[in-house]
Parts: sequence; C-alpha cells; structure tokens
Amino acid sequence: MILEKYDNYKDSGVEWLGDIPEGWDVKRVKDVSFVVLGKMLDNVKQENNFLKPYLKSKNITWQNVNLSSVEEMYFSSYELKKYKLKYSDLLLSEGGEVGKTSVWKDELDECYIQNSVHKITINANNDYRYFYYISLSLGKRGYYDSIVNIVSIKHLTREKLICCFWLRPPTKQLQTKIANFLDKKTSQIDSKIKLLKEKITSYKELKKSLINETVCRWLNKNVELKDSNVEWVGKIPKEWNVDRGKNLFYELEKSKIPAKEGLKKGEYKFFTSSKNQTKWINQANQKIKDIIFSTGGTAGVHYCDELHEYSTDCWALSSNKISLKYYYYYYLSILFEIHKLAFKGTGINHLQKDFIKLGSIPNPIKQQQTAIAKYLDKKTSKIDSIITKLKNQVTTLTEFRKTLINDIVTGKIKVPEWTNYTYKINF
Repeated sequence: MILEKYDNYKDSGVEWLGDIPEGWDVKRVKDVSFVVLGKMLDNVKQENNFLKPYLKSKNITWQNVNLSSVEEMYFSSYELKKYKLKYSDLLLSEGGEVGKTSVWKDELDECYIQNSVHKITINANNDYRYFYYISLSLGKRGYYDSIVNIVSIKHLTREKLICCFWLRPPTKQLQTKIANFLDKKTSQIDSKIKLLKEKITSYKELKKSLINETVCRWLNKNVELKDSNVEWVGKIPKEWNVDRGKNLFYELEKSKIPAKEGLKKGEYKFFTSSKNQTKWINQANQKIKDIIFSTGGTAGVHYCDELHEYSTDCWALSSNKISLKYYYYYYLSILFEIHKLAFKGTGINHLQKDFIKLGSIPNPIKQQQTAIAKYLDKKTSKIDSIITKLKNQVTTLTEFRKTLINDIVTGKIKVPEWTNYTYKINF
C-alpha cells in the first residue's frame, strides 16, 4: 500500500527542504531547544571539584549511546548543573563523524558531556522524539557534514548548530503521532536487519569451520590421522608430510606502490594491508599467481591469479611446486595464529616473515592439494553468494529506513490515520 501525501504544500523557503505541508513551519534549532556544548577535557583536580562520568563523540552512535567505555573527569558545582544529562536530551556528535544523534534515556544514574558532544534539550511544548528523527535524518543525509568547520578534523560548532533549520509540524500531537509511527516502523526494520546480520555471522562461521576442517583433514573424513606436531594444526592424514614454507615458496619482488595510491574504482585489484580487498588501480604488471600477506597492523591473506598489484605493506609469495590456492586456504584458516604469534614490534606491529618461512605446515601431495582447493572453491563460493545476498538485503533495508524517516519527518508522505497499519517489507 502506498502512503498518502498531505493535502496542500507550500514553499519552505529553504532550498534543500523544498515544499512542506501547509501549516508546518521552519525553525532554527535555537527556537525549539536549548543547546549546550560539553566541557573541554580537563583531568586536573581542583578544590571542591567532583570526579564524574562523561560522554564523548565515540560514545554517540546513530541510534544509541554506547556505554562500553565511559571515562571520568572533574567538574565544578556549576559545571555539574550545566553539563548534566537529563532524560530525553538529544546528544549530537560535534566532531569526527559529525551529526550522529542519540537520545539520553538515563542509562546511567548520573552522566555529563565533554566538548565533542552537544546536549540538545527540546522545549516542553514539542515532542523530543520527532526532533531526534529529524536530526538523525539530517545527519544521515550529510547536511551537518556540509556546514562544518574543517581544520584537522571536522567540527560542528554550537554557533552553527543553533542556526540550522529544523522542520516543525504545527502541533505536539502531530509530532507525537509521527514519532510513534517511526518508533514502530524502525523497530520492525531493525529487527529484520538484526536477523539478517545474525544469518551473515552464522554463514561466515560455517565457511570458517569448513575451511579449518578441510585443509588439514583431507576430503575423506575416515582417513587415518597422525599428530602434525604443530599446535594449531593438530592431527593430519597419516600419509601427509610436514614441511617449511621456505622449501615450498619463493618471494616476489617488493612493491614500490604505497597503499594511498589505491582507488575506490579501477581496472585491476590492488591489495593492501587491509583484511579485505577494497582498493583498485588502473595500471598493473603483476601476472604471477601469488599469495599476498599483509605485513603491517593486522594479519590478512589474499590469493590472486589475474593481473593485479599489491602495495608496499604487502609480502607476496609464489611457487611452481604446490597448489597456491590450497595454501591460501591453509593460511586463511590460521589467520588468528598469524596475528597472535607473528605480528610483533614497537608501535605498529609487523609480520615476522620467519613465521611463514620457518614454520611447519602440512604438505599433502599436489594432487590432493588441488582437489581440496577445488572443493573449497565450490563450497565457499556458494556460501559467499548467500552472504552477498543477505548483505544486499541489509543495505536495502538500511536505505529504506533512512528514506522512510526522511520522507515522514519532512512531510513528503503522511502518517496513516489508523493505528493498526502494517507496512510490509518484501524482497
């Protein structure tokens, strides 16, 4: 069923808002609320000051307040009154990811704010939930982002925030009706998204388990096993050998291309120290099949058999003796151990290559390596296809949620009159 529009519209006078329902008006944030920017970070104890918990930008998410890490600082008696959070205050991120908006619902008995967070107290003759949704919409659409001051990082000053335009329906009753509708619908959407994400996690675990069991157990589950003498490998088929990486691989030339040259789009895959291949490049010379290890920060491993490039923070290995794809799956199965045991150093950890060169690894005959790799290609491809479809559904629902909120709070569509209205979401 298609939602209806309001009967009459008028020009809002604000370009990005366009036409708005007759009777609605445009107000500045300062006209419907009182805004306080939090206290500058200060850990020096003054006489008669009090140590209290406070929120900063990282505690503010797009929907909820994240209390997994709450720090403390000292506040004077005056500051306790000024910066204390009260139920229904909107919290808006001032820096970093500007515009994240949450509602404070007394999650802690007592809490305050640091100067990377704005506290917005909505006037009593308005419904704070409606203005939460309109602020959320503006943040998601990038409106706050477009007006910030940028020095080293983005900052939305109080002076700019209080002059932002917010759309206001004519009565608190209508604001409440809109908020009630969005509470219900977004809750339904969020439940569907949560279920889809749980499915994605389950399929990822299934893929991981499949790889772990297959690379060290062969395809015959009843094969006789022996101890590999490698802690994280455990038992392997009796006829398999164990060898060192240096006897199976040779190193490829170190890249001269820094990771920063990677593009969002391009002709060829470009591998960096990231766990996932997300960058591209328009010129590539690497034609040899290889296994590519991340060398800085965190463990990552990739395989490529087409024209590509890799960055300076990668280490590439190849071989004419073995199935590279099999060993890609093997190293993928022990990625946790690689990160835990092979990444060391001061500052940013780096891959200690001897872990790969000198470490003992299973070495079945090449025919078995190839058979295992083909089997895993087939099975993991099916799982990846399912995961991709689930992720696309999450993306669709997330975009639908954003669009629904925006269209409702800006009056582009009208909230249904009946309370038992159900908006079905199908794929």
